[in-house]
Amino acid sequence: MRAGDNLYTCSILALESRDREAKWYFQFTPHDTHDWDATETNVLVNATFQGKMRHLILHADRNAFFYVLDRDTGEFLMGKPFAKQTWAKALTTAAVPC
Repeated sequence: MRAGDNLYTCSILALESRDREAKWYFQFTPHDTHDWDATETNVLVNATFQGKMRHLILHADRNAFFYVLDRDTGEFLMGKPFAKQTWAKALTTAAVPC
């Protein structure tokens, strides 16, 4: 067991394409002790979400939550369980700018 969030484990890391600088990251399972490595394929869509056109990432994670993120900013828009899980009651996290 390691202390802390184990930064970038179970995460999406957005890089600027020109210079490869880190833009933002979103960690699906901070301090993952269950080997939920977030290796699922991300689905990229352009869609209206809550009345606003956005570039989105849709991600069904091994932690049993389905996530919707804004892929330009990393903003957490939604997280809903899609299978039985007991590790979290709700999600209230946000992406962290680098």
